[in-house]
Amino acid sequence: MTPSSATRPRFGEGELALLPAKSVFINCPFDREYAPLFDAIVFATVCCGFMPRSALESGDVAEPRLARITRAIFDSRYSIHDLSRCTR
Repeated sequence: MTPSSATRPRFGEGELALLPAKSVFINCPFDREYAPLFDAIVFATVCCGFMPRSALESGDVAEPRLARITRAIFDSRYSIHDLSRCTR
């Protein structure tokens, strides 16, 4: 018998809640060329005991993407910004 979604813990709630003190927002490019660096940042973040957050988080489509990103930023104590592709 498969447990129903009502009995399983949901990511972001209960034991799996995202604690702001342990959350790190990652702001970086998300293209194929940058993927290995993004993976390394996520890996290092998790290995240090933190929960990575980014604009790639899925969420309820009823909530606009910009609102989800803003919430993730404000719900994170730390952030990592790779601005290496910014010009001028």
